[in-house]
Amino acid sequence: MYALHKLQKGEYFELHYFTNEGLADSRATASHGGDEAMLPVTDSSGGMSWIPAAAKRTATSFIPNKDLTWEQFSISMPCLLRAMNNANWVPQCISMLATFWAALLNHLYRSSALESEKKCLLVYQAEQRIAWNQAIDTPEGAWDIGIIEPTLLRETHEWVFMNSAHVKMQNSEPG
Repeated sequence: MYALHKLQKGEYFELHYFTNEGLADSRATASHGGDEAMLPVTDSSGGMSWIPAAAKRTATSFIPNKDLTWEQFSISMPCLLRAMNNANWVPQCISMLATFWAALLNHLYRSSALESEKKCLLVYQAEQRIAWNQAIDTPEGAWDIGIIEPTLLRETHEWVFMNSAHVKMQNSEPG
């Protein structure tokens, strides 16, 4: 429900909500209502107060876009495209995202033996979708996200590679 409300408003949200895990979490918390809904909460002394439903949502299993697995990413895409269509998004925006995701799935990095190149595509899509979604309502409008920008992709790969090397170094240091 949370993601659908954000989708209907044209706001950004994470793809996690359209993975199998995210959809299961949504079903489990469907009674929480939208962002404006209030839920009763009982404190340790037995008193009751009201909090926004958005504050009650658990994020224990939440996965940011850049940290999705390729399987989760692949599952979320068609679910999201259907939801965008049902929310009456502009067909051109839906088409751009479909083209973008197809380009990522077919990119040379996707079948690379280097994990950093595969991870780079997930980080790139996460960053670009946030920026693209924010640009939709600006006077300039959104760019054609379906075109992967080689310079940005190279910079993203360098960042992913350096961060993964840094993490490996920290994990190999004696405790």
